[in-house]
Amino acid sequence: MKQPNWDEAPEWANVLLEQRYNRDRTAWAGAYKDGANASWTRGGMENFMLDSSCWEVVSTRPTQWRGPQDGLPPVGLTVLNRFDEERLVVAHDGDTVVCRTPGGHYRGYTKSEQAELRPIQTHEQIAAREREEAIEAMHAIYMRGALGHKGGLAALYDAGYRKPDQR
Repeated sequence: MKQPNWDEAPEWANVLLEQRYNRDRTAWAGAYKDGANASWTRGGMENFMLDSSCWEVVSTRPTQWRGPQDGLPPVGLTVLNRFDEERLVVAHDGDTVVCRTPGGHYRGYTKSEQAELRPIQTHEQIAAREREEAIEAMHAIYMRGALGHKGGLAALYDAGYRKPDQR
């Protein structure tokens, strides 16, 4: 299946479903609840698919979830828990986030536990964060020793900061 054009998707849709036995049949869907029956919302109306094994998520709406400050992580997003284990968000049940482990087990994260979930960061995001943390640390050291410009530089040197070799 080719990538869907999310600009054409209804505003309420956050996933694209594909019928397992007829790959030409797709449906936009919103919130998903897992259980004996699969429940998808479409345009504010709830539809029940009696056989949830007939449909699968083939694409999720691209989002930039930064963490719990953005609310619940979107369905379909792979996140990290507090043990740095990957979990796939498969559903929201009220304020609970339901995740699937790579082994196929399910775990619900209640509102008080959702701070344990965070997005997986790219190498660029990790490098940018580490850079900012290093700059903040150097700034704090510099300001403690900054009785004069030279004093701040001396404090950085004393803290072990050196110009890298240019070899």
